Amino acid sequence: MLDLVRQLYKEATADLEELDDLWEKVKDYQKEAGVRFAYKAAAKALQAKDSWIPHKKWSYIKEAMAMFREAIETEPENIEMRFLRFTVQHNTPEFLELSDELDEDLECIRKQIHRFADIKLEDKHIAFMLEFLEESIRISEEVLDQIRTRLTQNDT
Repeated sequence: MLDLVRQLYKEATADLEELDDLWEKVKDYQKEAGVRFAYKAAAKALQAKDSWIPHKKWSYIKEAMAMFREAIETEPENIEMRFLRFTVQHNTPEFLELSDELDEDLECIRKQIHRFADIKLEDKHIAFMLEFLEESIRISEEVLDQIRTRLTQNDT
């Protein structure tokens, strides 16, 4: 089920028309669901992106950030949760002042990258994560090289 949620998230980030399918899978998750709850937060953030009504956008993104905080409090070293929040905050306009954890999340990912094998990600999900990080202007080439090295070590 988690692999399906991961795939739906990837699809929804590329095409918001896929958001309804993702939301159907994650809408009932509570913070005890761990990384699944983080995907619910990410889906909520995508709802903000999809909305045309300013106060709804604000409400959705604030709710998403609160859910991310709850999720990460339960597993502060969880790379996947940190990555999801990083993707959302990276795409959140800075003037909203909701991107305070970008550096913290990136540092956690860098420090915990050796644990990628523990979360049993399929190659397509690893590729999605790496592609996003490579396109991010917020990450140094040095850190990116460390992440690439770890990810390719996990492929073998």
